Amino acid sequence: MILRRFCILAIAGAQLLAANLPAQNATSAEDLSTQTADDTSEVPVAPPVRITFAPPELAGRFVVGVFDAKGFLVRTLMTDQDKSVFDIGLNGFITSWDGKLADGTAAAPGRYSVRGYVVGGVEVEGVAFHFNDWVADGFADWQVVADVMLIAPDRLVALVAADSIWTIVAASPEGKIVWRVPLGEDVETAPVVQADADWVVAKSGDAIRVFSASDGSQVATIPHVSSDLMSLNRGRLYVADGQKLAGLQLPEGKPIHDWTVPSKIIHIAALENEVAVILENKPSEILWTSPDTNRRVDLEGSGSLETLGAGADGSSVWVAGENGETVTVREVNLEEGVIRELKVDPGDPAPARISASGSRLGLLFAWDRSTRWTCLEREATATESTSENPATVDWTIIANRQIVDSARFGISSDGLVAAGDGDVLPDYVTVKLLPNPLNPNHPDKLVVVARSEDGQVWLTADNGLKLLPVSEPDGWTRVALITEADSDEVTLYQGNGWVVEEFQITGLNQIASFDGGTFLLGAPPKPNSPE
Repeated sequence: MILRRFCILAIAGAQLLAANLPAQNATSAEDLSTQTADDTSEVPVAPPVRITFAPPELAGRFVVGVFDAKGFLVRTLMTDQDKSVFDIGLNGFITSWDGKLADGTAAAPGRYSVRGYVVGGVEVEGVAFHFNDWVADGFADWQVVADVMLIAPDRLVALVAADSIWTIVAASPEGKIVWRVPLGEDVETAPVVQADADWVVAKSGDAIRVFSASDGSQVATIPHVSSDLMSLNRGRLYVADGQKLAGLQLPEGKPIHDWTVPSKIIHIAALENEVAVILENKPSEILWTSPDTNRRVDLEGSGSLETLGAGADGSSVWVAGENGETVTVREVNLEEGVIRELKVDPGDPAPARISASGSRLGLLFAWDRSTRWTCLEREATATESTSENPATVDWTIIANRQIVDSARFGISSDGLVAAGDGDVLPDYVTVKLLPNPLNPNHPDKLVVVARSEDGQVWLTADNGLKLLPVSEPDGWTRVALITEADSDEVTLYQGNGWVVEEFQITGLNQIASFDGGTFLLGAPPKPNSPE
């Protein structure tokens, strides 16, 4: 659960006085304070423009901007700032405008005004994550979970995109991170990762990097490995390329042996003393193979076998078979055939990864932009198992973590949904402004808009001035702002495709506006001209 809080204390704004103070003009800021906006608005002033205002006896955060004659914001002078950014003069706070626009170019001569807000009493509290169970359990920067392997009953290894960098992470199924290793910005596509209790390998390009499974330290690099089809068990890495199998001893990658099987290999699982494979022309058959022998188990009736993983004891395999709309996951060995099985929920695909350790089984399901990893604990087998009647097994879910594609999240009559109907989300609320005795003609309402800029969400006035940030930048691209009738609480949702964060915002009625009047900007001094 996240908990971000921004406690913004109120500072009410005062009417600003804008004036230019060239060196040859002996008029002081104190003298100018006696002039009215009308006095100064018709006198052209050259930049830099000095701005002086007297703040009220309140505390808070300043938002100040310069607007052109048509009311468009041309420059933000400050956002979410306290009084420490100002110089303090005899008549109040002092700041200035250099006469430049937001893009750094000089503003054209003409009429401009200074306006702003003071934000106070606003509280932003993060209350929930949605559509990403990894984030909710503390993996705050797991943007994409590409692969998860159970390498011990209390340890998993995952390939994730963290801060847009492919990263290998070791953690417990309950959520405690043990170590992480970023693979670097030069690794642009997801590497192929395999792991056992001692080693983790990551293949990118034609090189394999070998890491210690205990602390993530890199211990070796194995060059010139062309195939991505490989499996690791008990320190032996087997690589399949067409009909060829090659065994490498980790960590150095010393060749052990190589041999050829009858046809092209499409799935592979390394066992204790041999390798289980599925061949292209035998999609419902498992071949136990070694340099000396080939033995087969035919799972007729299982349909096409889609996924292969080593069993916990190193002498069996877990295999997923898809027959029509039914997906079944079975544990199989040579002597007994099918030992136990479980049915996948209707509508779910065959798992993309099956891994086992002890009495625990890990299943990774993958869709277009969504994944789910389920870790199951097997209870003792209650019935005798035969190939025709696999044992009935009770399973307890230890962890069930998923990422649901929420790039187009929406708001329905039932609340937040991961896949909206494509409509534009509500992103603004109208709030009451505090009375400002220094500006009796101020508007009594403000439209507050939630906007994303450079991956960060801001609460913004409808004239473009940023009032305050909601959270840190993290690629947020989609925002919703929801309010209930007769309530001063506002709910904000921000999403980046892999998670939607929910915030509760209170105190938006603690904002005061101010109007600093207008001034006529003249041309800037010519270069090398006398002051």
